[in-house]
Amino acid sequence: MVVRKSDPPRLPIPRTVSALGLVSMFTDISSEIVHSLLPLFLTATLGVSTAMVGLIDGFAEAAASISMVFSGYDGTAQTSHPELVSGPISPRVRISPF
Repeated sequence: MVVRKSDPPRLPIPRTVSALGLVSMFTDISSEIVHSLLPLFLTATLGVSTAMVGLIDGFAEAAASISMVFSGYDGTAQTSHPELVSGPISPRVRISPF
């Protein structure tokens, strides 16, 4: 690699950034594992019907979507840019422009 005088020096990635990246990766992996094994646990171990598993999953998805809308709105409502307030809400509301 040729280093030119105009290239700024590359700084190493701080250890805290690397640690946070690893924590985020392992959290994502573990939540995906739990999310995929939960229906199996509910049906095989607890004897819950598949319809009830779907109902539980539907309530969980609805709660997650509602909390994302309100937390996004709360975060952007405190900014001085009113055009940003509709940002987190617009993907949740399925309104077609046509």
